[in-house]
Amino acid sequence: MEVNKTITISTDQRLIEFDRVCSFLQGTYWGAGRSPFAIRTSFENSVCFVALDDGKQIGFARVVTDHAFMAYIFDLFVFEEARGKGVAKMLMTAILDHPDLRNVSNFILGTDNAHALYRQFGFTNFKENGKLMVRRI
Repeated sequence: MEVNKTITISTDQRLIEFDRVCSFLQGTYWGAGRSPFAIRTSFENSVCFVALDDGKQIGFARVVTDHAFMAYIFDLFVFEEARGKGVAKMLMTAILDHPDLRNVSNFILGTDNAHALYRQFGFTNFKENGKLMVRRI
């Protein structure tokens, strides 16, 4: 795996390339049908993580949380041109290490195809062969 030293993760929502992220999400199995208004509203009410390579957005994730007991990871993705560089792992590490999230006792997410990634961070399937995964501490 190539590690690029120019990749950074930020929670500054001003760095989100909204039109590009919105278009990407609307083309996914989990985000199809979302309106730009709903997407923007969801971002405004979440802790968002932006992956950047030399200032260009290459990935994204957001977390909905009560900052104590529950956090749900949504919309974690890496744009195709940046895949294979460890960006998803960097996003997950940033989420789990974030000062407002590191003491949350339950993280939940849903996935159809990235179980192996999330298992590296302590997630397990909530039900056998299910999409929903959970991480409890």
